[in-house]
Amino acid sequence: MNVNRDCQVGAISLVIGYPGQLMQIKEVRIPHGTPFYSTGNDHLRLAWSETQPLMLTRGGTMITLVVQISNQFSQNDKITLSLNHESEVADVQGIVFDELILTAPAVIYKNTSGVNTSTFSGTRFVVYPVPNDGLFTATITSSFNQKFDMRIYNKTGQMIYEKRGIEVNGTFSQPVDLRTLASGIYSVILQNNEQVIVREILINH
Repeated sequence: MNVNRDCQVGAISLVIGYPGQLMQIKEVRIPHGTPFYSTGNDHLRLAWSETQPLMLTRGGTMITLVVQISNQFSQNDKITLSLNHESEVADVQGIVFDELILTAPAVIYKNTSGVNTSTFSGTRFVVYPVPNDGLFTATITSSFNQKFDMRIYNKTGQMIYEKRGIEVNGTFSQPVDLRTLASGIYSVILQNNEQVIVREILINH
């Protein structure tokens, strides 16, 4: 789940509804620290608070849900997450953000080796190879003319790469060189006004 603005988060308390017949939540990750969470009755209850805040930039990932899709899920199904009225995100002083919007990208099959790929709303986004040494290619294929921004974030939510205004009508490939960065997991985010697609890459020197 990504944030719509730059922020320093000191505490998180969320109640997230999800379709339990289509998915199970296996793990919840925060950029640093360990969240407390429980699942039941198609709801995830999550709490996190630490003295070291999460330093997030616009579009950065605050929460990652690792899920297992059930056998009942089909290509025509859509997984929707919802926040109820009890959910709050606060800054380091404990003041609740009143204009913070959380967005949840489409649930995407994740491949930890070879190719990381997804297709969503007429857009195909492929990142390969995965894992890599920091040198990889991002390929976008669109069945109609679209414009995208692509950003890459580290696990703390810091943006370490940005390319704006990518115009695609067909196929576009962008080589990316992050070989100066440390080994670890990085989020590659492709977005426009209609969609957000998140891929994860593993850099392993």
